[in-house]
Amino acid sequence: AKAKSQKQIKGHWRLFRKLWSQYDRLCQELPFNIPTILEWPRSNAYWKVTKVTERLKKNGMTYTDFDGCQYGLKDKDGIEFLKKPWRFASNIPGVKEVFNRLCCGSHKHGSTCGKNAKHSQGYTSELVSRLYGCIKQHFYISLPFCILFIKSRICTC
Repeated sequence: AKAKSQKQIKGHWRLFRKLWSQYDRLCQELPFNIPTILEWPRSNAYWKVTKVTERLKKNGMTYTDFDGCQYGLKDKDGIEFLKKPWRFASNIPGVKEVFNRLCCGSHKHGSTCGKNAKHSQGYTSELVSRLYGCIKQHFYISLPFCILFIKSRICTC
């Protein structure tokens, strides 16, 4: 089982490097910072990778930590809250202000292992709604710029 886990972890790192190199390449190609919300568990090792920290800094991204239980994350049976420590890095205004609630420990937490492991990877309706609100607000405000950029790329006559 240990060998199988190590093989899976190596596979995850290989995929991460491929995906990150493509994101980094895209960022280098475009003349503006790509509006981004990046999410991994708070303790994920990817947050400490030099290429990641450098790119996030170049893109003007800020970190925000929050716990899933503060946004309605519960176990598979809908009984116990799941703490699920998440982190976002984003350059979209409002994300840091909306996603900053940490658990104060006033309630019991279920485990994010075993039967809840896969389930705890999903977003709650509240989380999705708040993410959508941040993204919508950003692009609604930035829409004239987006249209101008698109027109300048399409109209080459």
